[in-house]
Amino acid sequence: MEIRALISRISEELNDLSRLAEVNDVFQEYAIRWLLYAVHQDVLDVLAMVVAELGLRKPPLAMLAWLMSFMSVG
Repeated sequence: MEIRALISRISEELNDLSRLAEVNDVFQEYAIRWLLYAVHQDVLDVLAMVVAELGLRKPPLAMLAWLMSFMSVG
């Protein structure tokens, strides 16, 4: 899926959430929960696509150990 399409879907889901802002019954609460889950998942998907397109990789374990050594000094 394209990044623009996901961002558009997030916008639509947020609009749906704003229409359901007042919870009147259990079904609306479930709908709000589902939409929130969908928005979060779509945001994570967009971030994953951006990371993949930028070619970012996890740093090697030695680099992480080196960074952690600075955090533990204190």
